[in-house]
Amino acid sequence: QRRALRVWYRQQGPSIRQIDATNWFERKYNHRLRQSTVSKSLGARFAYLDTGSILPTASSTFRQRQSQWPILEAVLCDWHQLVEEQGGEPSGEAILLKAKEIWPRIPQYANQPVPELSLGWLANFKRRHNIQSRIKHGEAASVPIEAEEQMRAVQTLCGEYEEEDIFNMDETGLFWRATPSQGLTVKARPGRKRDKNRISIVCCVNFTGTRRFPLWVIGRSAKPHALRNVNIQSLGIAWRSNQKAWMTAVIMADWLQAFYSWIGDRSVLLLMDILRAHIAGIELQPPPSNIRIQWLPPNATSLYQPLDQGIIQNFKHYYKKEWLQFMLDHYERRSDPIEAMNLFFAIRWASQAWNFNITNTTIYRCFRHAKILPSQQPISLPAEPLPDLQLVYQQVQRASNIRDAMDLSNFLNPSDENVEPSVEPTTLDVDQIIASHVEHMDDSDDDEVDIPIPTSQEAAQALELLLRYQAHQQRATTSEIRSLQGLQRDLQAQIASQASQVTLDRWFT
Repeated sequence: QRRALRVWYRQQGPSIRQIDATNWFERKYNHRLRQSTVSKSLGARFAYLDTGSILPTASSTFRQRQSQWPILEAVLCDWHQLVEEQGGEPSGEAILLKAKEIWPRIPQYANQPVPELSLGWLANFKRRHNIQSRIKHGEAASVPIEAEEQMRAVQTLCGEYEEEDIFNMDETGLFWRATPSQGLTVKARPGRKRDKNRISIVCCVNFTGTRRFPLWVIGRSAKPHALRNVNIQSLGIAWRSNQKAWMTAVIMADWLQAFYSWIGDRSVLLLMDILRAHIAGIELQPPPSNIRIQWLPPNATSLYQPLDQGIIQNFKHYYKKEWLQFMLDHYERRSDPIEAMNLFFAIRWASQAWNFNITNTTIYRCFRHAKILPSQQPISLPAEPLPDLQLVYQQVQRASNIRDAMDLSNFLNPSDENVEPSVEPTTLDVDQIIASHVEHMDDSDDDEVDIPIPTSQEAAQALELLLRYQAHQQRATTSEIRSLQGLQRDLQAQIASQASQVTLDRWFT
């Protein structure tokens, strides 16, 4: 009856009212519904009925029962995804057998008996992780139509929230040290191929751009050399790691916990891709009652994901502007920028691009372009131009004698930069999947070099120079000068304290 009500309501056009739906339902089924029941039946909670399902799937707003064994399900979900990527489709019996095989190999469950995994548990597991039999086909023309229909339910839900309370989260890959060259870089070193050291950036922002969640950066090393003595939180960055520098269920759960704490008691809506790591992460960290999570239509996030409408592209543009200028400066000093570059500069530029370079207007335009709100009028705000990098790109090519440079657009947005790392079937086993969900982390350094930490005296000299410079600038403000003076006072007190400690130590010795 609810499905019939939703179908009838969609067919009536935009001028239809809910009271008309109430009257129609009474005429058809001889029963009068309350207005709240009609509103609920037409809302996103029952959007799964539009797909013909009789039960909600993981693609609907998350209201599933929490798993009793979340780590087992996260590992099993990754294994299932790997089998699917290799062209297989595990049966229910195969999933149950694999779950019983995996259980004793998980450290947290090693001393517990293998539970009786029933068909009911299997059904709930598949529902939680959106695992279902699908007809395999090519790029069918019906996919965009299905996504458009599913998006209507999302738009209805978004319409219940204020713009500033609608958030979008997405990950993107970043070749943080890639150069313009197609092949060897800088110097003709034997065996040196195109640099593909990669990190993943997790972005989250609200509709108006006024609330930007701190960037989460995922690398391969738990403690990279270049970041070991850096106060990363002061840069507005959170660092996480795994073997492939990509999102996992455990990292997703940590991210969600931080996001819930950051939001507090505010009632918000969070839009996300329906990825396995996201689903498993929510299973580990379900949202509180004031935070609602809604999946965007699968295979159509390039159309409806606000961050994919230009926000991430802007972010990478500003990041690679800094990287190009860094390369040019080092080439002009006859030094190798590849050897000087490390993750400290990468996360600093990323933080600067996210917090300062991308404007609220750009973010707002991208959310409007994604059409996540129903019946919005076309936006009239002018597009903000990005810095032209063509000149500095050509200067880098000339300074480094690169003859096989790629096109600038390919440098800014490499086709393989945002592709989730694949794992060769012959090299991955269940132990490696389990390792990605428990504490492990190696200390590989991504071929980085350390940078020296400035001394207190060097910092004081630089601060004094900056104060003198600002004092001669007509656009300098009193608050800027006082902020620098406060830093100078704190630094002088730190230097004095260090000097007193050295004197005291010498007296005792």
